[in-house]
Amino acid sequence: MAIETASKTWMADAGAKVRERRKALKLTQRDLALLAGCHFVFVNELEKGKHTLRIDKVLDVLGAIGLQPVIPE
Repeated sequence: MAIETASKTWMADAGAKVRERRKALKLTQRDLALLAGCHFVFVNELEKGKHTLRIDKVLDVLGAIGLQPVIPE
């Protein structure tokens, strides 16, 4: 699998998990953005699986809701 394809798949999966966890915690996208130190638009784009987002900010969002990244082999 090409790196770009793997990146798109990883971001789509990560976005789905972020949305699922955020809703389980009863947080809005704005709430999560405040916790993670980013803009709510970033959270929205992450949940939609946009693959060109800054990885450091993605990690901030994951950490804010207690998720750990798993890098595919």
